[in-house]
Formats: sequence, structure tokens, C-alpha cells
Amino acid sequence: MNIKNLAEGHIRWSIGKGDISFWYDAWLSDGPLFNRCEIIGPKERKIDWFIEHGCWNRDRLELHLYPAMLDQVLLTPISPYLDDRLIWKPSSHGNFTTRSAWELIRLRNTPRDIYTACWSKILSPTMSLFDWRCTQHKIPTDDILKIRGVPLASKCQCCDHEESLEHLFFSGSVAIRVWEHFGRIFGVQQASQISNWRIFNSWRSRGHIRECMPFLILWFICIGRNDSKHRGIMIRPAAIIRKIRYYITTAFTSGLMKHEHWQGLQSLARNFDVVLRGFKRITVSTISWIKPPDPFYKLNSDGCRSNTGMISTGGLIRYTNGLVLTAFHGFLGEGSVIKAELTAILQGLLICKQHQCFPIWIETDSAVALQIILSDHCSWDLRHTLTSIQDIRANHQTHISHVLREANAPADALAALGMKEKCYSEFSSLNLDKHVAGLSRLDSKGYPYIRIVRKLVLH
Repeated sequence: MNIKNLAEGHIRWSIGKGDISFWYDAWLSDGPLFNRCEIIGPKERKIDWFIEHGCWNRDRLELHLYPAMLDQVLLTPISPYLDDRLIWKPSSHGNFTTRSAWELIRLRNTPRDIYTACWSKILSPTMSLFDWRCTQHKIPTDDILKIRGVPLASKCQCCDHEESLEHLFFSGSVAIRVWEHFGRIFGVQQASQISNWRIFNSWRSRGHIRECMPFLILWFICIGRNDSKHRGIMIRPAAIIRKIRYYITTAFTSGLMKHEHWQGLQSLARNFDVVLRGFKRITVSTISWIKPPDPFYKLNSDGCRSNTGMISTGGLIRYTNGLVLTAFHGFLGEGSVIKAELTAILQGLLICKQHQCFPIWIETDSAVALQIILSDHCSWDLRHTLTSIQDIRANHQTHISHVLREANAPADALAALGMKEKCYSEFSSLNLDKHVAGLSRLDSKGYPYIRIVRKLVLH
């Protein structure tokens, strides 16, 4: 029951045709209306009774709501051409996922970046789980078993010392020789200190051969210890080193380990019989902005996000000959880049609606924003923006497509200007920024942009 109540608190309705309860369904951010105000009129009243010609009927709402509540309802978007749709607020696309539900109810501990390296793609899941447990001292070595109340006579498999996690993996004679061997290859001082294997201040999320080495060493020392204890095979440093080397060779051959995992250390690959074959292919191409066919106008829009999390918008509307009709930029404060991209498209469409610039060809360099608009699925936070875009598209002739960033240069420059000016402004061709005006003239004359793509090609 607690899970049910928690889940229902994160489910909201996006209003379409209005075939849902006005009082009892959750279509406002704060939940159902009956929890916030007195029910006036029939309890079974549906939302469609309050909608007329695709908009809220203010006169009918005033009969049922107090002024403070009325303003909030009037700001709620309606998509009368669509069915009512449930939105799961915790997900970015509005659809329910078990992952987002789990993230909602789980209790997170303070994250440790060493776990990032433990779960590297270079390691198998079994290795990752073992290394994760090892970093938390949850491996059943003799000292840990004694702490848990298991009485036993302890002896290390490599010497006469009592077995402990520290001795077995870090300070024992076998462990020291293994750590020193690979420490010399990778140039790591005090190699038994795992933190010394980091390349930068934090572990890489995509994995790197140097940062995975300590976890391979821990795993294969444990394999050697178990073979000695349960199968009577003597634990030897040379055997552990050989197994680690063989794992690296086979991991690369099978595709588990890739070229990128050797970044900066390609010269060491031959020490492990790994041959990195390939070359960097540089492709140079020309990209041109395409004029819209008559009678279309063209809207190019863009959104950007700074390192501090601030977002801005920019865009311009052009005639079929490429000349600028109007341009704009805006500043939205903190937010996501998807919010910026969608808001830029909406701002451009509102200007089109104001100047009756239809039919309109919309170009965006955000493939994600394009997919959201075409699929009509988004998060709860973006529903107002998406609904407003879809409402304009439903009532006017529009075409939307993706464009490479190089061909979207004027819109990109306007978004950067919005970040600098921190305000919303509209411009005509007469007072347009000189840099943007210059880029637009180049577009109108058909001058291309240069696109350079660098890609590693394997033999």
C-alpha cells in the first residue's frame, strides 16, 4: 500500500480530449483538485465539459473554482487533438520504467568513485562483483570469518603467516611480487595502493587498462589462493602474472577490451601481446544551409547550456531567398539542454504565429528534441512546451527535420548571444547582430561550411 501511494503521487494526466475526472484525477502538478478546494457541482464532472474549441471555458471554470485556483487551471495546456495520456514524472520520456521506480524508492549511500572502476566493461560481471565486495572487506578470508564468529586455524597459502585480507592481497610475498611486476610496466609507485593506479583525480567511467589492473590483480590472487586451498595447486607469482596477461590478450581478441581502453598507453600494448592496428581517418566534407522551397519559410533554432547549468535559446526565420525576416534569442536560467532546444523551437513558432509565417520548415540540430516532437512523449516538466508546439503544428502546416550543427551556425550564434545578454530579444534584419547577419548572408549565397570528422578505423 505504501508503494502504491508513492507511485500514484508521481503519476499525472496530460489533458487531451478531456475524458478524465475534473475533481479526482491528477492532472495538476499538485495532485487532484478535490484535495485542494471544495467540490462545487457534480462530482462526476469530466474535464471536457470545461473545454470549448480546444481551450478552457473561463466562464464555466469561474462557476466551480476560486480565483486563486482558476489561474493555475487556465495555465494548464490542452491537446484536444490527442487522447488523454498518463505521464510517469520520474522518467525523462514520461513512460513508466522499473529503473526510474527503483531510483525513486531506493536509499542511496554516498557514492564512491572507486566503484566506477570496479564495474568497468573490461571486467566480467563476476570479477566486478568480487572487486566491489573486496573494496568493502566482504571477502571471506580467515580474519573476516573469525570476526563473524567462525573458529578456525588460519594459515596463509603463500607463507606461514595467518591469512588476512590485507596480507593475502597486498602485503604477502606473492602479492608484493605481482603488484611490483605490473607497477614497473605501468610506472606506478607503491603499486599495492589501489588509488595510485588512477590516471586523474577520479576513476574513468568508461574503463582504462591502467585503472583496471589492480582489480585484475585482486581477482587472480584470489583464484590462486582458492586453487591452493581447495585443489592443492601451489600459489606462485609467475602463474598469477601469466593468467593476468592471458586474460588481457583474450579480452582484446574477443572485443571485450577495445582500443580506447589503451588511450595514452598504446606503447605498452605489446607487453601483453596486444597489437593495436588501425589509423585515424579524417573526413572533410562541406555542409550547406538549404533554402526552403516556395512558399515555405524556414525556422532554424538552437539551445545551449553553459558549464554552470544555465541555458539559453536562439533562432531566426528566413524567406525562401534566404534573407532574414526576424531573429530572436532568450535566457532561461538553470535547466537541461533539451528544455533549451524545445523552448527555442516554441519561441520561433510563436513568432511565426504572430507574423503568419506559414507554412514553416523547422530545422533543429538536436536529434533528441526532434524525436520528442515526432513521438509526442516527454517528461512532465516539458509537457507545457511540447503541448504548445504540437498545438501550433496541429493548426498550421509545418515540416520539421534535423540539420547538422555546421549548417545551423546563425541559430547557434544567437543562442550564444542569449547566454551573454541574459535576456529575451527579437530582431529584424535591420538591427541584427553583425556576426549573425554575416553568417546569414553566407547561407543565402550558398557558401558551405567545413565539417571535419575524425574516426579510428581498425584493420
